[in-house]
Amino acid sequence: MTANISEILAGSDDEALLHELYTRIETPCNPAQALFVDAWELSGFIASDGFEFLFEQERSLDEFAQVLLDIGFPEAKPVFEKVKAVVPDSMLAKEYDAGLRDHLTNNFDRLKALLYEYLELSDTRLLPTFGDFIRKNKESFADQLT
Repeated sequence: MTANISEILAGSDDEALLHELYTRIETPCNPAQALFVDAWELSGFIASDGFEFLFEQERSLDEFAQVLLDIGFPEAKPVFEKVKAVVPDSMLAKEYDAGLRDHLTNNFDRLKALLYEYLELSDTRLLPTFGDFIRKNKESFADQLT
């Protein structure tokens, strides 16, 4: 059975429909699609791997937070600020290394608590945010929604 992802336009924020839309975008062809894919992947990485994973990436925490702000999820910003406060600026300026890894390991409980704070927010707000973004940018997703 094929998912009727056009239901998103009618107000559905169903995760399976949103995920189906994500899978249909093999290569984003406009900025709205690129942002949706980026934010969808980011939310999945955080939910499955926690914030520690983000420190291993080339982007900064501020850039990751901006992705969620741009998609319409400003509730994430304060959590990202708290995560950033766990790590000294001198460690944030460097590439991921053994010192940063050890620091993250030593602060696992703090990061875990912040992950739960993020997940509590995302449980009620993230899927509606994605749905709203698609509806506001429906022209950018017209090919995938039919």
